[in-house]
Amino acid sequence: MVGTCLLSPGVVLSHNLGQGGASTRQMEWVVRRVRPADTVLLLFTTRELVFSRDETLQKPAPLNTLHVRAIASKSFARFRLGIERPLTKPARKAARARWSARTIREHENIGTIDTAFFSTLYETHPNIVFVFSPTKPEVLSITHMELLLIKSIITELRVAMLRSGLPFLDLSNLIDDPALFVDHIHPKPKGCEMVRQRLIHIL
Repeated sequence: MVGTCLLSPGVVLSHNLGQGGASTRQMEWVVRRVRPADTVLLLFTTRELVFSRDETLQKPAPLNTLHVRAIASKSFARFRLGIERPLTKPARKAARARWSARTIREHENIGTIDTAFFSTLYETHPNIVFVFSPTKPEVLSITHMELLLIKSIITELRVAMLRSGLPFLDLSNLIDDPALFVDHIHPKPKGCEMVRQRLIHIL
């Protein structure tokens, strides 16, 4: 995924920077470099809470826009050349298990939910809307108690954002079908199209 894209004139959609998942440091880099008149729609999940609390998980911010283009072009080239081949069913199952274990490990120590990171971004660029990306924890290979943990964090984050007074759009329940997710926070193309259509409709 490319770091930013122009959703419509004057509207910038910020998401992953093509580096295997964006960190909050990378998000800050994007927000500081858009034009003041641009409206930024920043998609986020509960992982931003994880990144903002654990400095060891942070990926370095890009050096410049050329650096972002180089990273994105490399990822796109690997896909077009067939280097990124679809996983076999056993490999997908193993990957899902690793991702699920990582998700639980990252979320176990989140603690009190706060919106400090989002407030900082708002102060940097007031023309921003925080979009809670579609989330489906039921697709994770986890226990019932672990599922309840993830769901409670999602609910607490939603409530915290509503109470914060920050510009907030909740799409976390937009996609109900688990089959439209690669994992609990990454929709497949059809799911991404649903998000795009909803944003266009709102705009």
